[in-house]
Amino acid sequence: MGPDLAVADLVPRESVDQLIVALHEGVFEEPYWTTFLASIRQFTRADYASLVFQRTDARSKEISLLNSGGGEVNESAEEVSDLVLRLKLSYQSIHENRAHSLDEIVDFEGDRHSEYLEYLRARQIDHALVMRVTEPHGGTGWLTLGRSQSGFAPWVRDLLKGLAPHLRLAARTLAALEQQRIRADIATDAVRRLNFGWLTFDARARVIDIDPEAERLFRSTPSLSGYTRGHTFTLDRGQQRDLAEVLAAFADRVSLQPRAIHLADEPWLDMLILPVRYRAVSGGPTPVAVGYVHGAAVASAERCAQLALLFGLTNSEARLALALTQGKSIAEAAGELNLTVETARNYSKKIYAKTDTRSQSDLVRIILASILALT
Repeated sequence: MGPDLAVADLVPRESVDQLIVALHEGVFEEPYWTTFLASIRQFTRADYASLVFQRTDARSKEISLLNSGGGEVNESAEEVSDLVLRLKLSYQSIHENRAHSLDEIVDFEGDRHSEYLEYLRARQIDHALVMRVTEPHGGTGWLTLGRSQSGFAPWVRDLLKGLAPHLRLAARTLAALEQQRIRADIATDAVRRLNFGWLTFDARARVIDIDPEAERLFRSTPSLSGYTRGHTFTLDRGQQRDLAEVLAAFADRVSLQPRAIHLADEPWLDMLILPVRYRAVSGGPTPVAVGYVHGAAVASAERCAQLALLFGLTNSEARLALALTQGKSIAEAAGELNLTVETARNYSKKIYAKTDTRSQSDLVRIILASILALT
């Protein structure tokens, strides 16, 4: 805490510390900074507290009211944005990191800000302090405290000045978090379209965490539909042995070689198990492995129909093509589809001709590169 927060003996140190903690933790709340705004309103005896955030690099100069409080005041972001832009309030021009009173940013004599003054009077705000901070990601934040009747004590200005670096850091943290959330949403959508999911295991094959896509894939697989966090991942005897071996090797750092396990045929589902190389410093369960799950987006019958439409295959040819893309040999696919090997060979020649491929590996490559991989 900087010296500006040591505002004589008027402000208990514990209370200021609580405000700082609430300010930094506010980026994880929904809505943002709910606790901080409620606390500072109570602490300074303000009737109103709000935090407005604006992306200064946006052409629209869009303003977001992240939170507000006090009495009946609960305006929307659209109302605040419209008011500030229409009245051309000098919020952008006020000095950073210190509290400004209304007479420093509002023209009381002329008509330029009369509508804004009416806005304040309607909310019974006669006195206000406004502090502006900016952060490197292109955002500007304004913390506003309002009161009716009497003004704020001098120590409130010092308090806001001392909170400025913390507010700037909190705004920077929020900007970084939101950027990561956008990137995560895009990556998650791409993974979803490729029908990938993931889950993490401890050394005893318990599921520590699982993403929504893996849960969706498991729900469509009867033998795996019940797996959620905390469950022990149980497979058939051979698969369970493979899973136990690889998890033990990862836990003891004996081997870090990934292992692939086939989980189900209908719908098709595979899992690639890799070691988690990062070891957490803080408490909580630490995974030893992550399982990347890949499966068919839809049931085989629907995928066959999609294959038939995309490549002009008959239903029988599409069923055989799907079996071949799952790594099955001509003989294996023929037995599964109740075809003779000779008939399956004839179908495969027609499939290769219609898909302009020459081998099973070519067929797999073409289908995986087609739009079917994103459905």
